[in-house]
Amino acid sequence: MKKLALTYVTDLNGYNLTLHSLASFLLTQDPEYDIFLFCHNFTPNDLDKRKQQCAKYGFSLNVSEISNEEIGQMSTKAHVTRAAYLKFICVMSIKDQYEKVLYADNDVLFFEQLKLSEFNFNGHPLAAVIDVADAGGITDPTFSATCLENGVSNKYFNAGIMFFNCIALRMDDTIQERYFEYLRLHQKICWYKKNCRNNDQCVLNRLFNGNWKPLPLTYNMQASLKYTNYWLKASVRHYQGLKKFIPVVIWRDDFRGIKMVRKTQQLLEMNVTAYSSLGVVFYWVNALRQWKTFLFWRSVLKRMRGKFGNDFF
Repeated sequence: MKKLALTYVTDLNGYNLTLHSLASFLLTQDPEYDIFLFCHNFTPNDLDKRKQQCAKYGFSLNVSEISNEEIGQMSTKAHVTRAAYLKFICVMSIKDQYEKVLYADNDVLFFEQLKLSEFNFNGHPLAAVIDVADAGGITDPTFSATCLENGVSNKYFNAGIMFFNCIALRMDDTIQERYFEYLRLHQKICWYKKNCRNNDQCVLNRLFNGNWKPLPLTYNMQASLKYTNYWLKASVRHYQGLKKFIPVVIWRDDFRGIKMVRKTQQLLEMNVTAYSSLGVVFYWVNALRQWKTFLFWRSVLKRMRGKFGNDFF
């Protein structure tokens, strides 16, 4: 049995973003992962080129088209597509071949090596990073009370980076059945939020319900923390929401992020974003205007450390 795999799932609209994220992974990680790209209802027309680019860095790329009739009929909210419902299905499809599977959303950029090959799950089926805005009660101030009311854990993770213990998944014969059950229920109710705008994340949290091990916050630095020192030095940045890392916007994207985007474009043999040193000035002028944001999130993290413990950060 092989040790490590990485999975992405995307629809056609998200394919270009996925390629950039994948390229950042190739540039920063050791070639100990087999890479799986699941394409929702389409097949890319540049597969040979992408496989060659992965092979150049020592990685194998496996591409499969994926669809599900029931998920195709489910409603979605905000900017999240039905492909998000397929995250867990994709992981389950390869769980028998690997010891551990890393899932990544297509709006993450990798900057530093993740040391996960010897990660100890301590029996948990999943490792992930706490969702700062949701578990911190920023998105919904009634979050913890709603969790208590519905009998679910308020230790709520962000589903943009998930690391699965396939040994534990294989021992649970009904986990995929329960996943679909919660997907159907979540079309009508949410256990976590009064006004829920998440498609898959609440479902995955309900499925594991606190039975997960925390990864360091730096392994999934969420865009809520942009313009903070946490974001500046993160190992993985997660560009949640509508504004992603492409197209580059000089007053919103710092030099580190733009430099990585340019490197991914070079690897992918795409047009490279033009950039000048003046962009550094625009970014930092904007960042200085956000000093209250930095102080706010610093206080949020301090409060969350007191509530959940340092292991979650």
